[in-house]
Amino acid sequence: MGNCAGTVEKTFEIKQATNSWTSELTMDGWTYGDNAKAPSAAATFGAVTYKYFADADCTLEIERPEAAGTYYVKAYVKETTNFTGLESDAAEFAIAPKTLTYANIEFTTIDYTGKEIKPEVSISGLILGRDFELVYENNVNVGTATVTITGKGNYEGTLTKEFEITK
Repeated sequence: MGNCAGTVEKTFEIKQATNSWTSELTMDGWTYGDNAKAPSAAATFGAVTYKYFADADCTLEIERPEAAGTYYVKAYVKETTNFTGLESDAAEFAIAPKTLTYANIEFTTIDYTGKEIKPEVSISGLILGRDFELVYENNVNVGTATVTITGKGNYEGTLTKEFEITK
């Protein structure tokens, strides 16, 4: 056995790694006014980012939605020299409208005027015309009249409240 000395040089190439999802994209919906949910996905390499869309074809990119409706989200990992990028399929989610409730809708007896009577209806934090609409019935003559309150936009549901018209 002798002493060996010397140098060996070898050229090699480090190839870009193929990235993959380790956890597929998921996104749960929520009800308007509740805390927003966050999408979730994980990849073998890189940081996952998300984009929101207003359409199923994912051509109308939007900021994270807050209004009631159906939306879509996609997950992305940006390609680098070390690993390939990723783009997930779209995940559909919905922000459900909040249901109207009877919170403090009160009327007193109203005297007959011979004209249509429309008592004011206010629901704390909501705006008439934007969040709810009103329809009055039997509200001219003496007797029991009704107002129907219907949610709109970010609110849903229908409430009916009676009031009395007296002589």
